[in-house]
Amino acid sequence: MKGALSGAGHSVAWDLRWQPAPRLHRHLPDAAYRGKWADTQVLSPNLNVYARGSITVDGESYELDAAPLGQTHLWGRKHAYSWAWSHCNAFAGDRGAALETLTVRLRRGSVVLPKLTLLSLYLDGSEPDKIEFRDFWKLPLARSEYGTGRYHLLAADAQFKIEIELTCRPDDMVLAEYVDPDGDPVFCHNTECADARVTIHRRSTFGRFHEWRTLHSERGAHFEWGARAGDPLVRKWHLAVDDKR
Repeated sequence: MKGALSGAGHSVAWDLRWQPAPRLHRHLPDAAYRGKWADTQVLSPNLNVYARGSITVDGESYELDAAPLGQTHLWGRKHAYSWAWSHCNAFAGDRGAALETLTVRLRRGSVVLPKLTLLSLYLDGSEPDKIEFRDFWKLPLARSEYGTGRYHLLAADAQFKIEIELTCRPDDMVLAEYVDPDGDPVFCHNTECADARVTIHRRSTFGRFHEWRTLHSERGAHFEWGARAGDPLVRKWHLAVDDKR
């Protein structure tokens, strides 16, 4: 992945390489990728890979050697009415672990539907190696709350209970205005330097949950939330500039 941009007196260039991931990650139930009923679709061809190369900002170069990287594609006719998303593959002491979550609120006509919460947690060296709340039948088992500075998720089934907390300061978020294909505006509040804590409970043979694993990341997680209006608490705006080259 190689490219460059410049504008408003600033420049950035990147030259990155990685070995492709052995498996594709799907955020949504498999059936959502068949047909055209979903307004938005998303998947990650490279959810958790190692990047090498360099990023240069205003002449200052940053060399990357096996840095955690994730690559995701999003496409469709329209953003969700509201959403939240998170990603982390930079957990302290758990390089093989990767978290991906998604919460969406859909609008059908004048009705805004309840939130749907999906999450996937990949674990390296543990059994099982993946815990998912992604299938249609598991959607009622997960819930979440999100807003500026915080994204909290809780999910539980017969075997596992997972609690996820992502936090940052409002000043660590950037507000970007998008425009849907039909012209409607939507506002995305994004941070690339959030803290993350993932607590995994496993049900014992006696039927009670006990804490099994905990994952931490300090300023190495990403999350965003989007809505049809921006939050004034987020004062940093994403600026569009013309590339004159």
